[in-house]
Amino acid sequence: MSNNPIVGNPKKSFFKQPSFDTGQLSSVSFVSVTAHSGNLFESWFFDNPDKKYLIFLSENDYQRLTRSRIDKKDLIVFSMSFLFGRIDPKFIKPFFNLTTISNNFDQFEIAVKNFCEQVN
Repeated sequence: MSNNPIVGNPKKSFFKQPSFDTGQLSSVSFVSVTAHSGNLFESWFFDNPDKKYLIFLSENDYQRLTRSRIDKKDLIVFSMSFLFGRIDPKFIKPFFNLTTISNNFDQFEIAVKNFCEQVN
């Protein structure tokens, strides 16, 4: 079992090439991002609607990352695109805290800041 809270299988190569450009969203497409509560979101792909991901976003992390400049759903879409631009989705655990992306990818917070500035 992996110690990484995002990645489920550490023995296989899960990093994609090339790396995600922080100024653009990746080509990953979602059918939907649905809020189950103010802090719990669900997302899934067009090509695999049975594979769903639950993402927890604390209010503190939302404020710290965005200062309320974008909607929570937009942050989830951006974050999942960022993550899937770097890790093959089949290796991502079905439930995780959004903070784990920040903890595992140094450039994530810069990418969120740039995205917020582009949107506003």
